[in-house]
Amino acid sequence: MEQRFLVAPLRFYSAGSQNRRAATIEVFQSMKITVSILAEIPEELHESLKGYLEDHPAWDQDRVFSAALSLFLLQNGDTDRRTSKAYLDALFNYAA
Repeated sequence: MEQRFLVAPLRFYSAGSQNRRAATIEVFQSMKITVSILAEIPEELHESLKGYLEDHPAWDQDRVFSAALSLFLLQNGDTDRRTSKAYLDALFNYAA
């Protein structure tokens, strides 16, 4: 799966560390950073996942897990907007 990065142009500032920090934050916020996880799941769940992925070629394992994990967090009290964004991105395939 190809991963695309959108990087904002880096601006250099000569006065004040706050301006340099703002430029650094601007660049990092525009990057999509992913973390790999290893999870053990029941074999029955794995078989169901394989069947689903065979029937729905637009989805992949990473997209399913991202959607499922973010939905779980949202349903259990996570109020971070980034979690909502991750869920919607996975659900509507905006990350592709």
